[in-house]
Amino acid sequence: MAQRKRQTCVAGVVFATALTGLLFSPAQAQTQDWVIVASNPDAAAGVDRFSLSRQANLASASVLMGTFAVEEFSDGSAVRYYISRELFDCERRTRTEKTVALFDASGVRVGRTRGLERHRPVQPGSLYDELLLAVCGEAAAPTGPGWDDPLMAVERERERRVAASLPVTR
Repeated sequence: MAQRKRQTCVAGVVFATALTGLLFSPAQAQTQDWVIVASNPDAAAGVDRFSLSRQANLASASVLMGTFAVEEFSDGSAVRYYISRELFDCERRTRTEKTVALFDASGVRVGRTRGLERHRPVQPGSLYDELLLAVCGEAAAPTGPGWDDPLMAVERERERRVAASLPVTR
C-alpha cells in the first residue's frame, strides 16, 4: 500500500511539474517586441527584437512591413501589414524571404505564402536597407520603443511622422 501511495505521489509531482512548465515556459511568456527601424511617407518597416538571431555574416529575423493605409487588391482582399521571416546576408547585402503572413487592419491574418526562396540584393536607401543595417549592425538589437502589437508599432510611427511634420501620403 505504501508503494502505491508513493507512486501516486510521484506521478502527481511529475504532472504538476510538467503543467507548470507548460503554463509558465519562457516561450509562452515571451511576447513580441516590434521596433520600427525605418519609414517613408507610405510605410514603416520594423523587426521583432525577440526573433533576431545572428551567426557569422548571417542575420535572421521576423520583419514587419506595414502601410499607413489599407492596401486593396483586385481579389477583394485588404492588407494592412505583412510579417515575413527573413534571412539577411550582411556581407553580400542580400535578403531571402522565407515565409510571408498578410494581415488586415484588425490584425487578423488574411493570407500566408511562401517567400521568394532566393537571395535578392538590398537596394541602397530602401526600407530593407535600413532593416539590414539594423539586424546586421554592431548593436545587439535595434534600439527604440518596442510594441507587442505590430499594428500598434506602425500606427505609432505614423503618428510620430505627423507630429514631426514629415510627409504621410496615406
